[in-house]
Parts: sequence; structure tokens; C-alpha cells
Amino acid sequence: MSTLYTHRTDLGNPGDIWSTPLHYVDPSMRGAMVDIYHLPLQKTLSYDTLIVGGGGLFYDDHMLGKLTQQISCHKPKRLIIWGVGSTPGVADDLFAQADLVGVRQRYDDSTWEWLPCASVLHPGIDARRKIKSTKNFLVVDHWKRKPIGVPGVDITRTTNNPATIEHLLDLIAQHEYIITASYHVWYWSTLMRRKVVVCADPVAISWKFVHLPYPTPVAESFSWELLDLARIYPDAKEECQALNLDFARRAMALINS
Repeated sequence: MSTLYTHRTDLGNPGDIWSTPLHYVDPSMRGAMVDIYHLPLQKTLSYDTLIVGGGGLFYDDHMLGKLTQQISCHKPKRLIIWGVGSTPGVADDLFAQADLVGVRQRYDDSTWEWLPCASVLHPGIDARRKIKSTKNFLVVDHWKRKPIGVPGVDITRTTNNPATIEHLLDLIAQHEYIITASYHVWYWSTLMRRKVVVCADPVAISWKFVHLPYPTPVAESFSWELLDLARIYPDAKEECQALNLDFARRAMALINS
């Protein structure tokens, strides 16, 4: 019995690197990992279970195509989709083949099970979430998009790539307000009880920032009024952690069946 994990492994992007459940699962569920971009089209890998996620994998036709071809070629006995970003209609055929499916958006009609990103289990979040902020504003730009226009001098600014998760969590812990275009920075800031505002282009908003499980002000451009709408979700970390641990128990039972 063997397991293969696949997600995006951009080494400079901690959101990609730390979204796979491979980092956090029971040793009996460990397995090999292949970047989804590098999945071979021919049957060269040997595994019984394929675990896909996390990250925004199903917004990208190339990644979705590679995954579909791999599944069609290999026909794994078990398919588990763990905390991915997707939208209804994009990957329905693939989801229908899966034994377990969890998506990071929270749909009101229960289209799919809500499963937040597995990176909630990273120990660095617990280690820093009780730190009292000493600075006001942190801006975390997305490396693929233009910088967020935030006027003022009392601002710390960085990008989500290249970065490490420890560096970003340290910065989040130091600041009261986080302004970002990065999904994972939004997520980690929410888990760490910070007030978050999302500013991104319309395409990114429509892909990544609709159906957020914790309502957050989202806009195409920044204005100071958005900060008044930002909220703290004191129990978000515990909720997201519990959902992942429950999903992990079901996944382990499936793998061992």
C-alpha cells in the first residue's frame, strides 16, 4: 500500500509549500510527493492512493489537465482531494471520481465539504498567535500582481514570494492590521486573530476570494475605510484545525481499508 501526494511546490512560496497535508499527517499516511506540474503523463509511478492538495490547484487549466491525465493513466484505487481552491463546474468530473473531497471555500449550498488549508496545523501559528502586536499596518503583496497602493509612512511592506512561512508569521504577529493580495497571508492572519483586508485584481478576487469562510473586506483598491470593516475571528484556528484532524482520520481509515 503506497500513497502519492501532489500539489504545487514553488520553493519560494510558503503558501504552496506548506499547504500539503503530507507535512502534518500520521506517519502511517506518509508517502512520496511530486509537484503537480511535473506529474508524468505515462504510467511511471506506483501508488494506490493519490492525495491532491492543498492550494489553488483547480484555477489553472494546465495543473488540472496534468492531474486528469495522471488519474486517467494510473487509475488509483483511492483519490483524496484535500483543501484545494476551486469553483463549481471547473472540476466536477474529477471531484466525482474522488473518495473524499474538501475545498477551502465555504459554499452556502454545501456544494462540497468545507475543508480549510492544512497549513493551519503548522506549529509556527500556535507559537505566534498570542504575541501582542506592536505595529499598525503590514502590506503583503502578491508576487504576480502589482503592489497594493497604501499611502502613509507607518507601513511595513513585503511580498509572499520569495519568503518563508516563519518570516511571514513573524511579521503578521507584529502587526494589528494586515493588507494583502495573498490567499495564504489572509488565511494565516485570520488564524492568528489579526484584522485583514484583501486588495486584489478582479480575476484574483473571482478565483480566490469569493466564498471566504470568514467574511473579510475585499476590494480592487485600498481605502482606509476598509479597515473599519475588518474583524477578528478568535476561534478560527481551533475550527480549521478540528476540521483537518477529522478529515485526516477519515482519510487514514480509507487508506487502511
